[in-house]
Amino acid sequence: MPKKCTFTYMLVYYRAKSLARLLSQPIDGMSFTARLLVRSVLFLSGALVEIHSDQPLPKDMPQAIYAVNHSSAFDAFLIPCFLAAYTGRGISFFIHWMYKYIPLVGWLMKHIDPVWVYNRETSIKWLAARKKRNPENPVEEAIGKLNAGRSIGIFPEGTRNRDPEKLLRGRLGTGEMMLSTGMLVVPVGVDFPKRIKRGKIPKIGRCIIRVGKPISFSEEQKTREQLLSDATIPARERKRKMMDIYHAVSNRVMSAIAPLCGKRYDAY
Repeated sequence: MPKKCTFTYMLVYYRAKSLARLLSQPIDGMSFTARLLVRSVLFLSGALVEIHSDQPLPKDMPQAIYAVNHSSAFDAFLIPCFLAAYTGRGISFFIHWMYKYIPLVGWLMKHIDPVWVYNRETSIKWLAARKKRNPENPVEEAIGKLNAGRSIGIFPEGTRNRDPEKLLRGRLGTGEMMLSTGMLVVPVGVDFPKRIKRGKIPKIGRCIIRVGKPISFSEEQKTREQLLSDATIPARERKRKMMDIYHAVSNRVMSAIAPLCGKRYDAY
């Protein structure tokens, strides 16, 4: 048998075995309908999407914040499903509110228990009429879910990034939430291998999800707590120092995501 055919058969076998392992993985914190939905998504998209890690996450790891780069509209649904199966627990992702009101998509999204974000407007009149005028604070909602034992997923770039080579700047709110909760942060990279050859992120194509090593920000958290408790520091100076810490945390997270997704990150 030619070497190319042998390699192809081995690749198909490996990916089929990996998908079967994901499909059989028990998932905590999700309803029967949600688990069925997740496995259906895995089965239908498993030929194009694979997920792995050079260093598997500890089985007894507590809830965490999963920070993922954002390249495609499909990320908002595929990534939560694959990560839930990979980690064995439901993960509530920050998701744009418009998905909530799109027929069928909104019903599907509801079952992965997202944190709806209402920080954007839309020019679509029927969607604009449904937007909440006084929505809940998504960060407070996310912290509540973390305190209840559920993991959270975020897209720290804050928007879809179609650049095939470079990550966007990490949002400062990302660093603030990470330090205010004290949770471990797991960097996750989503890579499209054909992005370099095509010069753009493909709308549909093979996708690799790489899960990185958990990051602890215990030292930065201690520094933040000291700043908050020290009444001798002027308010303006305290705010500046807090922003510097959040900035450094966001840069560290984005720098960890960069090699996982194959893009570069220029620290700001």
